[in-house]
Amino acid sequence: MLKVLLDDKSGYLPDITAAAAACVKVLGQDCHFTVSVTFVSAKKMREINAAHRGADKTTDVLSFPGLDLIKPSGLPLPCIKPAEFPFETDETGAVNLGDIVICKAVAVSQSKEYGHSERREICYLFTHGLLHLFGFDHEDESGKTLMRTAEEAVMKYMGLQRGE
Repeated sequence: MLKVLLDDKSGYLPDITAAAAACVKVLGQDCHFTVSVTFVSAKKMREINAAHRGADKTTDVLSFPGLDLIKPSGLPLPCIKPAEFPFETDETGAVNLGDIVICKAVAVSQSKEYGHSERREICYLFTHGLLHLFGFDHEDESGKTLMRTAEEAVMKYMGLQRGE
């Protein structure tokens, strides 16, 4: 189970919660997790991107991992155990994975560009960010292939393939 911490002014909490459950299922995880999600303006995203990545431009999603995980080598992932992360585990036993920041304006623009729903793009961006929190990356071809495989598996599980 993954609890999403999101100020629901966005209206996306049900979709993001569904994407979180799909990720946990696809990744084969059985402990409890929390993740913080924030929606920001294009201007704020540019500021965050510049401050944390040195890239003075707006982007769609940024992730700030709370855990230092071993790189995934396939699906499902080895099960994450709260005892391995005592400083990232809350009083309920939930492991804090970290924070995800999504730029709504970029998400809306990309949904139009790619010809699918805003809901699908938000779920995809959240999934992409969450996979980064689980240790996935796209820095090399093997990492990119594994991450894309996981993203597509989550989107398929949710019934949100490309074009929907």
